[in-house]
Amino acid sequence: MFTDEFLDNLPDNPVDALEKLIGKFQEWESANRFKMKKHPDFNGHYPDMLKAYAVLQAYSEAHDLKIVFPDLNVNNKDENVLNISKAFNHYANSKLRQLKMVQEKLDFQLIKDQYAQKFGRSFAYQFSDGDLRKTQNLLRLLGHIVSRSDYLDENHMSRLINRIQRSLQILHKKSVNLDPIWGLIGDAGVVISRYGSKADSIANRIFEIIEIIWRTQAITENLESGINNPFLGD
Repeated sequence: MFTDEFLDNLPDNPVDALEKLIGKFQEWESANRFKMKKHPDFNGHYPDMLKAYAVLQAYSEAHDLKIVFPDLNVNNKDENVLNISKAFNHYANSKLRQLKMVQEKLDFQLIKDQYAQKFGRSFAYQFSDGDLRKTQNLLRLLGHIVSRSDYLDENHMSRLINRIQRSLQILHKKSVNLDPIWGLIGDAGVVISRYGSKADSIANRIFEIIEIIWRTQAITENLESGINNPFLGD
């Protein structure tokens, strides 16, 4: 059901990945429903369900999805078959709907912010052409470094790339929301603490990006020219 090839090619976005996991299970279950109903352990299908259940739980824990998982009963395969099916078709599906709603709201807000900038009716941080190009290039360079690192674990790499992609999406000459980019400060702290000097290339690019973001924000807020952010130090 969940082959290594299938799992290796899951999308980075948890919404899309969870949808594929659920869809694959439902496809498998539909093809084997009659056999499983008559013989829960028919032809080795029960171990396949246990593996699928383990995959779903492991993915949920890795991405902090907080899906409800009924406990397995070692003495009752019929009950386990029903609970595993319920986990995919009810609990995981419910979480997927929640995630899609959140994603839809975020996407809508992004579109709304873009049009607010277009019509000039919203406060926005305004980048110079040079700073905009430099920040975009630094973000792309950062993504290149992260994707080719040999020390980041897969989940950490995925989170970093998702944040970089989100930062590029919201970055315009006039940007309403810079929060995703400011979030890179936390990522810089994590990679420095976890990987030390090996992560210097990632941390240094993040600091370069944040310097431009702060300078742009300070100018927009009419702060003193060249002022340092007191939380970032000199």
